[in-house]
Amino acid sequence: MAVQLMVLSVAQVQEIIRLAEIKDAKGSQGHTAKSDDISLSSPHYIEWQHLAAAIDQLPPIAKAELLALAWAGQGRIGERWDELVQAATSREEGKDLTLQITMMETLNKYLIRGLDLIDHMV
Repeated sequence: MAVQLMVLSVAQVQEIIRLAEIKDAKGSQGHTAKSDDISLSSPHYIEWQHLAAAIDQLPPIAKAELLALAWAGQGRIGERWDELVQAATSREEGKDLTLQITMMETLNKYLIRGLDLIDHMV
């Protein structure tokens, strides 16, 4: 049985993957993004800003689903989908999920793998 995203659409995930690919490509040109070096002078700032804006406009539950999807792509597949989303929702309280998500290196790859994996999760 495949998992259904509750709020987040596949089209939204695909757009975030596209923006993350652009950010990662810019970062791979000799500079890797880290949470403490996002500044106006960093070479990937504009790409990071576009990615962050796309994630920031999502409602909290959609951000939690996006984080859970990335976690699934990182290999946290031993957990059920609803447990991953619940863990991400709990993490959202008091923390900036947008920053956490945008700072993941190879976010695009995690999301692509996560989309593939949730087809096989319950």
